[in-house]
Amino acid sequence: MRSIVLSGDWHIRNGEDAKRIDKILPKKIPLILMGDLIDSGLNRGMQWNQDNVSKQVLYTAMILKHRRVLGYVLGNHEARIVRATGLNPYLTLLGEPKTEYQLIYEDTSGTKLYRKIVIEHGTRVVQNPLTQLRQFAQIYPQANVLALGHDHTLGFWRDGDKWLVRTGHLQPYPEYAKKAILLKKPMGYIKYNIVKNTLEVILV
Repeated sequence: MRSIVLSGDWHIRNGEDAKRIDKILPKKIPLILMGDLIDSGLNRGMQWNQDNVSKQVLYTAMILKHRRVLGYVLGNHEARIVRATGLNPYLTLLGEPKTEYQLIYEDTSGTKLYRKIVIEHGTRVVQNPLTQLRQFAQIYPQANVLALGHDHTLGFWRDGDKWLVRTGHLQPYPEYAKKAILLKKPMGYIKYNIVKNTLEVILV
């Protein structure tokens, strides 16, 4: 395994969203998922509908069927379901959520490279997307890559020997964002090369 993809905030509402995202994401590179894969509230009131959520989880399963998932965290949309029902909608599909990953690459001579990635869904940071990442980095000083989702910012920054990452989103600018006058942000995901310890923004 030379590379992984960090992606989240898909906000799947229906089958059309699922088909579009299925075309966007690579099939041969393992994924780490950052939460909010489904959209449990289709309006600003965020009231969720069990039938919608069940369908959205099935659409998510369709996308992941031919992909390798290393792990995931829950986002605030999934957390609403957990609070209301006590159930993790991805448990059967993906197992337990996980925040820390030890990635190992072994070259032809048998030499091993170790990289540590730590992820959380994060919270909205209006003024500076780096603020929360820097706080996150203080908690995990041994991590090579620290990644947050949630606020739909797409990008990465170098902080000493660490990469600080915001993993973007894969949903076109939603109606509720327009109504709330939220800034439109580019869609895409992050590709991390384990061997070179480099990151790449993939715009879609």
